[in-house]
Amino acid sequence: MDTMSPVDPRCPECGEPIGMTSAFCIHCSADLTDYSEDTILGTGEQRGDMQRSSPSHASTPSENSTTDKALLDPDRLTDTFLTAAVGLVGGFIVGVLLLVFVTGMLSAALGVATGFLVWLGTTIYFARRRTVQEAVSKAAYGIALSLLLYSLIPFSSTWEANSLTTRLTDFVVLLVIVSIPVAIIAGVGHLARRFAPDDDTRT
Repeated sequence: MDTMSPVDPRCPECGEPIGMTSAFCIHCSADLTDYSEDTILGTGEQRGDMQRSSPSHASTPSENSTTDKALLDPDRLTDTFLTAAVGLVGGFIVGVLLLVFVTGMLSAALGVATGFLVWLGTTIYFARRRTVQEAVSKAAYGIALSLLLYSLIPFSSTWEANSLTTRLTDFVVLLVIVSIPVAIIAGVGHLARRFAPDDDTRT
C-alpha cells in the first residue's frame, strides 16, 4: 500500500484505524487479508467524509444557546407578567395625574371619574403590548404627556391671577419646569422602544 496516502485506512469490521501494512486488526482481530486494498481505504474515506460533514464541538452551538431564550422573550411567561405589571403601574400613574389635573381645572367629581376611566383604559392598553419594552415605552409617553398638561393649570378658573398676561407668564414658567421631568421620562420611553422587537403588535 502507499504509505503516503492521505486516507487513514480503517478496519472494515470495526472501523478503527489500522496500519497501512497490517494483516490483522489490533482492535477486533479481523483478518484483513480477506479484504482488498480498495475496501480498506474505502472504509477510511467514508469515515473521513462522516467526520468532515459532522460539525465540530467548537462550532456547534451549545444547548444553552438554543434552549435558553432571553429573559424578556415575548413568548415567555416572565415577559407577560412584567408587561401586565408595567401596565398596572403605568396606568395608575397616568390616572392619578389626570385625576389631579382635572380636579384642579374643573371639579373633584369630574376629576375622579376622569382619573378612573383613564386608569382603566391605559392599564388595558399598556398591558396588551407584546413586550415589556413596548409597555414601558407607551407608559413613559403617557406619563410624560400627562405631566405636560400641568402647564395649562394657570388657565383654570381657580388660578389666583386674573390678567391674561400673568396667566401666560405663569404658563411659560410651568411649561419650563415640567419640561425637565417630561424630557427625562420621554427619553426613558424612547430608550425602551429601541430595545423592543420590530413586531410590537400583540395578537
